Amino acid sequence: MGDLVQPRPGDIVDGKYELVREIGKGGMGVVFEATHTRLGQRVALKFLLPADLNDHEALARFEREAGASATLTSPHIVRVIDVGKTANGLPFIVM
Repeated sequence: MGDLVQPRPGDIVDGKYELVREIGKGGMGVVFEATHTRLGQRVALKFLLPADLNDHEALARFEREAGASATLTSPHIVRVIDVGKTANGLPFIVM
C-alpha cells in the first residue's frame, strides 16, 4: 500500500492478512473482511481512515478503542485478536 492510500481488496497487511472486501465504513474507520494467509482464519480488519492519520485525537480514540475492546469478554462482543500498523503507518485492529 502506498503512502496514505486506503487499503483495498487483495492487499496483504502485516505479511499475513489478505483483504477480501470492504464491509463497512464510518466516520473514522473502514472495516474489511480478511483471511489470515497461513491459518485460513476469517477475520475483520478495522483501519483508521488515512485522512485521520495526522489527527492526534482520532489516533488516540482509535488506540483506546482497541485497548478497551481487548479487555471485554462476551459472546455478544467481537474479540480483538491483534493490532498493528501497515507499512505506511496506518493503524489497524484485527477482530
